[in-house]
Amino acid sequence: MRTRHLVAALLVSAVVSPNASPAQSGSVITKIFTSDSLAAVDAQTSPDGRWLVLSVMRGPGSSSLFITRTAGGPLIQLTSDGHGDMRARWFASGDRIVFLSDRPNRDGGRQRYLMTLGIDPATGKAVGAPRQVSSEPVVYQGPPSPDGRWLSYVTGLGSAEGQAELKVIPATGGTPRTLAEFGAGTPIFSRDSRYLYFTARERIRGAPCPAQECQFVLKKVSVEGGQAQVLSASAEFPLMVLAGDERFTVQGALRTGVGPVDRVILRTLDGRDVGVIDLPDR
Repeated sequence: MRTRHLVAALLVSAVVSPNASPAQSGSVITKIFTSDSLAAVDAQTSPDGRWLVLSVMRGPGSSSLFITRTAGGPLIQLTSDGHGDMRARWFASGDRIVFLSDRPNRDGGRQRYLMTLGIDPATGKAVGAPRQVSSEPVVYQGPPSPDGRWLSYVTGLGSAEGQAELKVIPATGGTPRTLAEFGAGTPIFSRDSRYLYFTARERIRGAPCPAQECQFVLKKVSVEGGQAQVLSASAEFPLMVLAGDERFTVQGALRTGVGPVDRVILRTLDGRDVGVIDLPDR
């Protein structure tokens, strides 16, 4: 039986020189746990660095949320089996997560909705039951706003042409607000929680999207709505603002031109290269 390892890459230096060799990168790999029966994905570190929340696949369309200490220790189950719980993201307070779940479905459907769950920072155990936030199905969501007031999410419903839309909703639930058409990547709030950075797909020279003539455009929009501001563009891979430091963007790349993304490029908002991180082969 194949053994699966969950590891956390702790980068000692925030920026790696584009010319640095792997031995000079200063990265440290820490094994957190090993299992020959669990498929663990999408691990997310708590704001204080003590906890790691992750999804454990139970079968087709079925997954549960678990938590463990980053220093190592047993897995603690947060959500019950029999549902599709995924993409957990921490609130900055460290005592709550937002995630996607199909729990609100009453007819066996697989559509997923935004839900929140309290976490005891001392023990890692769930506090209370999961709480539904969105009333419409969600494709995926970004991290909560730093002040804990807002959640962002993407839905493919609600427009006549089926275009994916970026929306915000109060973290306690309420009426969502549509901000813009959405393209790719993860929406990230500004540090003051007043804006959202996101990536749109736009046509070049009038060619219809999706096509080779499309580009990814990084934009900034107020959570109150209004016209989005264009920051930069790329024809290759989506650009995302670095969570926690909106001065920089991160972008995936291919070292050899083929295969999965194996390089991360750090740039300033105006497109100036700052550093490169080459990802391990395995």
